[in-house]
Amino acid sequence: MVSAVCQSMGCWMQIADTSGKAHIKMAGHSFFVPKESSGHRAVVQGKVLGGGAPNTCADGDRCGNQEVTQVQIEATGVEFID
Repeated sequence: MVSAVCQSMGCWMQIADTSGKAHIKMAGHSFFVPKESSGHRAVVQGKVLGGGAPNTCADGDRCGNQEVTQVQIEATGVEFID
């Protein structure tokens, strides 16, 4: 389930389920997701970049001080399934 989306460009989103959360960045800003995607179900294809302690997004991602979850994925594709 998509829980948050970049409201500037749609260049990142967060997904969450009962097992945890992940921060998704669109690979190379080569595509974007609709800003109104929150609340929709999505399937993400990409590369897991790793984990670690939560931190804040880079300023270049325009997500302010939003906390980044431990799992980060660089998406090469996103499919909305609802």
